[in-house]
Amino acid sequence: MSTGFHDRPTDSAPDFPEAIVEEVAELEGVSPTELHPPLYSVIDTEALAQLFHTVDGEGCVTFEWVGYEITAHQGGQVTVFDPPREAERSVSEE
Repeated sequence: MSTGFHDRPTDSAPDFPEAIVEEVAELEGVSPTELHPPLYSVIDTEALAQLFHTVDGEGCVTFEWVGYEITAHQGGQVTVFDPPREAERSVSEE
């Protein structure tokens, strides 16, 4: 699994939660339904979509979910930071 930043544009604000789930599932190599805990148990997905419903202004929300740092940006960009895992860190530190 690669680490680093992964960007995914979305067509509209309501797609933020779906884009986040799809990107993380792809990085994990699993189906979106296999991710636990579900995204909605970590952040209010409806509020997230509503927060970015307007295209005016600038802003972002950053949170952690299943080991990833996720940032939803105003304007439809979702950034998923995949930090090195403990096993990867220990190998690179040797």
